[in-house]
Parts: sequence; C-alpha cells; structure tokens
Amino acid sequence: MLDVLTTIAAFFGGIWFGKAQAVNQDITKQTEHMQDLIDQAYEKRDHMKRMWLDAEEKAESWERRYYNLIEDISAEEESEVGS
Repeated sequence: MLDVLTTIAAFFGGIWFGKAQAVNQDITKQTEHMQDLIDQAYEKRDHMKRMWLDAEEKAESWERRYYNLIEDISAEEESEVGS
C-alpha cells in the first residue's frame, strides 16, 4: 500500500514539476531558436540545390566534350582510312 501511495505521489509531483518548468520557460526565445534552425535548414537546402544544379551542368558539359571528342576521333579515323 505504501508503494502505491509513493508511486501516486511521485506521479503527481512529476506532473506539478513539469508544469512549473513549462510555465517558467520563455516561449519567445524557444520560438526564435526554432525559427533560426528552420532558416538554417532552408539555407542549407538551397545551397545543396545550387550545388546539385552546378554538378549537373558540369556533368552535361563533360558529356558534350566526351561525345565531341569521340566524333572528332571517328572523323579522323575515317579520313585516314579514306586516304
């Protein structure tokens, strides 16, 4: 019986302590901090998108160079064979 009363007392004491902690917190500071974290995440996302687009552009550029080089080599080989 004493264990049950102790558990109930600890439960209600925890609820009271939790509510007291929540009341003493300044919600504007927490909100500003969370907004800062969100802004940082958006900035990082945008930066990563820009890097992705740059990487795609570079890959396409290298692909064009590669195919142009293949065409040049093929044209040279054909001209040498035809001569």
